[in-house]
Amino acid sequence: YFQTIKPCLGSPAVLIFDDVTWSAGMRAAWRAIAGDPQVSFSLCLLRLGICIIDRDAESSAHFSIPLL
Repeated sequence: YFQTIKPCLGSPAVLIFDDVTWSAGMRAAWRAIAGDPQVSFSLCLLRLGICIIDRDAESSAHFSIPLL
C-alpha cells in the first residue's frame, strides 16, 4: 500500500501505520518503508510506525522505541 499511495502524497507528508511488528512480513514491510530514500524520519513504537516523507530533506533520522 505504501508504494501505491506514495506518488500521491504531498511533501512533507506524515504517515502512521498500525501493527508494524505483528508478523515477519509486516516487520519486513516496515523496514522497507523506513529505508525508503524519500522517508526522512521514521519512528517505530512497538506496534505503531510513524514516518515523514520530505522529498527536500537533506538528512534522515530513524528511531525505534520498544514501548511495553
